[in-house]
Amino acid sequence: MAKPNSTAITPLAAKRFKYDPQSGKKPSFLADAPPYSGLRLLAYESGNKTWVYRYRNKITGQLKQIKIGSFSESDLGLKKAREYFNSYKAERDAGGCPATRLKEEKLEAREQLKLAKKKPYTVADMMEHYITEHVEQKRSIKGYTEINRLSNKDIIPHIGKIKATELSRANVHDLIQLIAKRAPVIACDVRRELRAAFEHGISAGRIPEHSNNPTTGVKAPQRNQGKRILLDDEITLFLEWLPTATISQNVKDALLLSLFTGCRTGEIVKADWKSIDLKKGTYHLKDTKTGLSRTVQLSNQAIYLLNSRKNDSKYVFPSNRGTKHIKQHAIVCALSQPKADGIKPRDSLKIDDWSAHDLRRTTRSGLSRLRCPSNIAEAVLGHSKKGVEGTYDLHQYEDECKEWLQTWCDHLSSLASKE
Repeated sequence: MAKPNSTAITPLAAKRFKYDPQSGKKPSFLADAPPYSGLRLLAYESGNKTWVYRYRNKITGQLKQIKIGSFSESDLGLKKAREYFNSYKAERDAGGCPATRLKEEKLEAREQLKLAKKKPYTVADMMEHYITEHVEQKRSIKGYTEINRLSNKDIIPHIGKIKATELSRANVHDLIQLIAKRAPVIACDVRRELRAAFEHGISAGRIPEHSNNPTTGVKAPQRNQGKRILLDDEITLFLEWLPTATISQNVKDALLLSLFTGCRTGEIVKADWKSIDLKKGTYHLKDTKTGLSRTVQLSNQAIYLLNSRKNDSKYVFPSNRGTKHIKQHAIVCALSQPKADGIKPRDSLKIDDWSAHDLRRTTRSGLSRLRCPSNIAEAVLGHSKKGVEGTYDLHQYEDECKEWLQTWCDHLSSLASKE
């Protein structure tokens, strides 16, 4: 290797400096003199020349060397190389280590490049992972189906393409307000599931753990608690209207069975014949909102209706579009979709502001009006017992439920016969 010179490098010397064959495999170097000690120009066998800064770390004493850049008279000559040298030397004199810093910055740049090349993690990706990894594992089939529908209909079309880390509170607020105009209950559900999905993304390591959940602080719309029930004169109108209503027989019978049993319409439409014993007069529910199975008692009127629906399908309410049962949503649509005359079927019944779920509430309230004990009326609806009673009273009141449901249905028959 060539010996270092004791004089300062000149622009001409830098230009003329070439590789010395005596250097062997190592590059030849031209070292600058004070106050630029540590600045070197390396010459390689290939003919290339590079400026470097060679120094000792003030803390560890390690010898370090960093590349300033390739020699070029126009772009990186002696003057420019010394400017870089002064900057690096000042950093080193202050206790820093330019070589370590540049190495870390290079690694950071590589990581950023990798992240940039990756497909962005969007809200749609976040919802997919949340549904498949959490909802599908933890909730019932009905719950999974509902959340999946919620995601595909109300979340992904509006904010699905936004990066999960860039989802803002304003995005969530605007979405909730948009949905609330149509369905306040759905808006509340969307806010709840978005919040849970974002937390799942953080726990799975797909969203940085320091990220703020964008649903925080977004107010849910007012949820109107259903308080509508049909009184006897309205029940009479309903029973008169139902046979002539412009809705399918499936929907008519599902509504009537909900009134007969106090079941949710969602529990009615998914009934299969294996779960129904017409001789005993029972319908065994395995998948309920509370997560507990229960046996629904059937009155004579309910048994008569079910007998009239005997078919070759697995389900009591088979869909015309496949081998599945009709969906609960089909009942909502059947009642609320305007017909050719522009009138919604539910509005053709001269009762203000009623819905299918009001029938379940009507059954519960009707039992109370007939003096049915509260604990039995609650058992009819399948409500979970609370507190100490729920812990120690495990009796299902099946005989009592059958007796009082028969009393209720006899009352309904008397209302229909009067009309």
